[in-house]
Amino acid sequence: MEQTRQHAALLPGMLYQFWQHPDGRCAFPYASQGIEEIYGFTPEAVRDDARQVFAVIDKDDIQRIADSIQRSAEQLTTWRVHYRINHPRGHQLWVEGIATPERLDDGSTLWHGYIRDITEEYATQQELEQYRASLERSNKELEHFAYAASHDLRQPLRMVTSYAQLLERQLGDDLDEDTSTMLHYMRDGAQRMDSMLLSLLDYSRVGRKGQPMQVMALKEAIDEALHFLTPAIQEAGAHFNIDDDWPQVYASPDEMTRLFQNLIGNALKYRMPGQGVVIGLHVALRRRCSHLEGDRQR
Repeated sequence: MEQTRQHAALLPGMLYQFWQHPDGRCAFPYASQGIEEIYGFTPEAVRDDARQVFAVIDKDDIQRIADSIQRSAEQLTTWRVHYRINHPRGHQLWVEGIATPERLDDGSTLWHGYIRDITEEYATQQELEQYRASLERSNKELEHFAYAASHDLRQPLRMVTSYAQLLERQLGDDLDEDTSTMLHYMRDGAQRMDSMLLSLLDYSRVGRKGQPMQVMALKEAIDEALHFLTPAIQEAGAHFNIDDDWPQVYASPDEMTRLFQNLIGNALKYRMPGQGVVIGLHVALRRRCSHLEGDRQR
């Protein structure tokens, strides 16, 4: 027994037995010398009465500790808890306790356990959590910037390409070789940059789907799509019949704008040569959007 006590004294933390009597009295019939480092009391001071120990447990943790002990006693399940101790020497510890309960013949419960100081581990874990949260915020900001930059910059590049094509057609036979070469470099540079932005856009979409879903005015998405398609509209000489009374919908603004760009862009692209283009955005689409809005409200 003496050898066991000597070995226990060499261990960091404390080995102990915690005894809860049927009438609620508690004691530590055995505790290694490590109890002084954990709770600030000698084994003899708590051998018959454990109230001093509970007095130094942090007030924000005491009820949780009491509930966990009661639950372990009722169910005879392993007790394992992290909690704070306001040490009598003036510092605070984070400790981890683990113990196995045993029901005695008189109805009392005796736990055999171990408590260790995890203050440094807890501080390190908190620093890691803060660092992780900081990285997550930084990554989200970078993703948002990459998405916004790549999405917003692609449209001006398309306009550069489209106006270069319009200028080339307008000059026709009056276009000299030097000007033709410059227009070629202009289009090629814009297309290369558009390709790079498209790659950046795809990268930024990993783990996200564009702007968050929100209630938005559908007409604003149409107006933005028409603005971006201005060169192609002018080239086709297209005319539009668009209702003004558009509903609000629950959608991602940039995804909805992209939808109208694709729809209108296809109408401009796939047309009969030499014929005027008239594009209507009204009744049927508006009814469908109203239906979607109704679904959202429900």
